[in-house]
Amino acid sequence: MFLIERTAVAAEPRIRTLMPHEAQWRVAWTKGQWVLSGDPLSAVVREINRYHRRQMVIAAPVFAQVAMGGTIDPAEADYHAIVGALGTSLSIEVDDSDPSIVRLFRRRAAVSNLSQ
Repeated sequence: MFLIERTAVAAEPRIRTLMPHEAQWRVAWTKGQWVLSGDPLSAVVREINRYHRRQMVIAAPVFAQVAMGGTIDPAEADYHAIVGALGTSLSIEVDDSDPSIVRLFRRRAAVSNLSQ
């Protein structure tokens, strides 16, 4: 993918080759998607909350700085999609008992009742 840039200093436009990650970001942006490459979960939640009435809240501060990767559409993504993706790699539980807030918190460790 190539980019034609115009600057106030240069009289002629400059053509340059985009790096693969930059090309992916530019194409995704035109489709309303967001390419995540190390973005903290807190920033992802903040962006998603801009588009939805039901707000996500990170109730476990340990998750706020977890680096995220992938491509999302913040306008269409609901919390089920995000939590589904996180649930496999992080121990996240969801409390969606409040109709206006979705709380993400750390899954409690399973307690074994088996006696030896």
